[in-house]
Amino acid sequence: MPVENIKRTFAATTQNTASIVYGPKANQTLKSPNPALNIRRRKEVVATDSLFADVPAVDTPGYASAQIFVGRRSLLTDCYGFCSVSEFPNTLLDNIRERGAMDTLISDHANYEMSARVKDILWSLMIRHWKSEPYYQHQNFAEHRWGHVKSNLEWLMAFLDVDPDCWLLTLNYVCSVMNLTAEKILGWRTPQEVATSETPDICILLYFMFWDIVYCARHANKQPGSQKGQEI
Repeated sequence: MPVENIKRTFAATTQNTASIVYGPKANQTLKSPNPALNIRRRKEVVATDSLFADVPAVDTPGYASAQIFVGRRSLLTDCYGFCSVSEFPNTLLDNIRERGAMDTLISDHANYEMSARVKDILWSLMIRHWKSEPYYQHQNFAEHRWGHVKSNLEWLMAFLDVDPDCWLLTLNYVCSVMNLTAEKILGWRTPQEVATSETPDICILLYFMFWDIVYCARHANKQPGSQKGQEI
């Protein structure tokens, strides 16, 4: 290659690995020594914010809070429940594991979102961290998206008379529907397609409704002639 092409290549790529593994077992190296090179990159800025409920969520270890993650470019929204704010690093790792490592994390000035463990995660995966000014939560993009999610959440729970302790199930359902709904600001594409470059299928939304009646087979007393019905 011409020298100019080589120079341009170095300028357009990264060379983050400072050293290579060598010696008699070099051929056994399956992963890069640099953790940032072993994880899928999301190529997007992601904003996050915390939500707090009045009652613990059903079928959980007692989740009374949730962490929301919103893609700044795709509007893709994910929520993860937790019991204590000290579990924020776990929700961050869950989102990275599911969606990939973001370019930048946007958060407010909450202490638990700037803890030493959070910094270690961001440093090891080469993720930048942008924090809004104290008492200026509107600077956090997640606050704007949460306004839309919250209105849909409250409407759905009121419309279907959902039990209060099912707020986390409802929240995840609302986020799933919004992730599969075309947005004008995205050129009438869905957030999931913008984030993954794959066209999603929405058949599950067409056949099933949240808080719907489900029929299943009875596990006990299924013998012929039983007075109890075989379907519940």
